[in-house]
Amino acid sequence: MKLKTYSLFGLIAFASLIITVMGIRSALQDSSNIAAQPGISSSTLTRAEAALDRVEAWHAEFRDEHTELANESKEMVKLLASLAERLDKLEKERTAVAAASSAEAVAQAPEHIPADEERAEERSRARFRLLDDAIDFEELDSGWSRNAELEIADAVEAAAEQGLSLAAAECRSTLCRIRVAVDPAAPEDEAMRALLDAAPWSGERFFRFKGGQDGGGVLYLAREGARLPSLEDAAR
Repeated sequence: MKLKTYSLFGLIAFASLIITVMGIRSALQDSSNIAAQPGISSSTLTRAEAALDRVEAWHAEFRDEHTELANESKEMVKLLASLAERLDKLEKERTAVAAASSAEAVAQAPEHIPADEERAEERSRARFRLLDDAIDFEELDSGWSRNAELEIADAVEAAAEQGLSLAAAECRSTLCRIRVAVDPAAPEDEAMRALLDAAPWSGERFFRFKGGQDGGGVLYLAREGARLPSLEDAAR
């Protein structure tokens, strides 16, 4: 399309010209008016009509270009609106993908455990394995072990109000292993203290406690005058 620029004054002048042309065209088409004008030849009238034809052609071209420009402007507005809608949709999709990727990365990321805590937990597990092996292979002192197990049962029964109940008590000659169940409704700190206090004598002890729905604990207790095996002793 050919684009032309028209000033405001040019448009006003052009409109005035069109009005004038329309008046002249009307006058030329009125033969009685032509006849009434002295000194107007037929050739002059012919040139005037040709000039009018050119002006009208210019007017028609201007009108067509103006209509075409208006139509293209409407199409451009529609296109811009469509592009804005597509960009908004793409931005929403990008945000959703980024959020999903972030959530997946968090879900797949391994839980971080500080090195000191991890070493302490591994040391605790190793100590429990050592104590279990020691009790399983220790010789039995039947007289002492029977009395020790009865004392343990009485001590745990006395701690029932703190949510403890005896699951099993096993004593050998210098070591005892006490397993207890913990009421899930019991406060964990009170149940833990009750487990430590379940030892009926002041021997060396080591324990593991777990709260919650499947809560429970294990207490290893040394006979008075004896010591629990240690990782350092096992390493010698």
